[in-house]
Amino acid sequence: MPEAKFLRSEDGLAHEPMLDLEEATKLYLRVKGRGKTELHQRTTERAIGYALACLGNKPISDYQKSDAVSLRDYLFKRKRAVSSVRRLMAVVRAVINFAILEKGYETKNAFNGVYISSADNQNKRETIPLAVVHQIQRACVQSDDEKRWLVALISDTGIHLSEGAGLLVKDFHLNEKIPFVRIRPHPWRKLKTASSERDVPLTALALWAAQKIVKHRRRFAFPDYCDDKTCKDNSASATLNKWMLGLVGKPYVIQGFRHSLRDRLRKLRCPTDVVDQIGGGHKWCWTILRVWVPR
Repeated sequence: MPEAKFLRSEDGLAHEPMLDLEEATKLYLRVKGRGKTELHQRTTERAIGYALACLGNKPISDYQKSDAVSLRDYLFKRKRAVSSVRRLMAVVRAVINFAILEKGYETKNAFNGVYISSADNQNKRETIPLAVVHQIQRACVQSDDEKRWLVALISDTGIHLSEGAGLLVKDFHLNEKIPFVRIRPHPWRKLKTASSERDVPLTALALWAAQKIVKHRRRFAFPDYCDDKTCKDNSASATLNKWMLGLVGKPYVIQGFRHSLRDRLRKLRCPTDVVDQIGGGHKWCWTILRVWVPR
């Protein structure tokens, strides 16, 4: 632990020691994190973890602009995308700003105003071409196991991986005139926004996967990736992306199915606002069924 750095007032007496980064994080999570989701805590801890690994734990006033630049470069060396680096740096900045305001410190935040290039250091997530989507779907049917059910479900619904991995069997409604899956928050998996809660019609391979899940699972749709406490979507992402790479030989990722579905709908001249609703920005618009031709 670094030596405590004490504040001094006009009377020259030492007062409360300056919080270090770990202490500032605890304060931030205890006060600012009250009522927030588990995702907020995980995101904060991940960002601070990077900062501690790169810079070490010091009183927050001891961090210099050169430290902030070092953290930025460290994140890029770890192959993080520009958008990810921005988010992680913003969390570190927010934690320190909050501690400064909460404690009334007269010090500057070295993480303010760090330049981050707008040019992405990684290849953008590519849309998966329809021919490749069909290739992956055929492999899903051939393997016919839990992991492939998850891929098939996402491929023809465009739902987020975390939304799919965190489903319960009872979220599937297959006896309706139009079968659908209900995307709703659960204790182990929150949704990004309240408006992400929606009913998504099941068609083609998504319907096939849903039927398999309802037949073979009792509670959790994907128990390998979900339990009463957590949704392991990061683990699912790593496993499924690796499988897809071995299958098609190109680094397409699960997220690419969302982009692919948008392209498929645009080609059918689906209205842009309706396409946006599929991503979870609004309640599901059932008029999408008039243009839904996933094959």
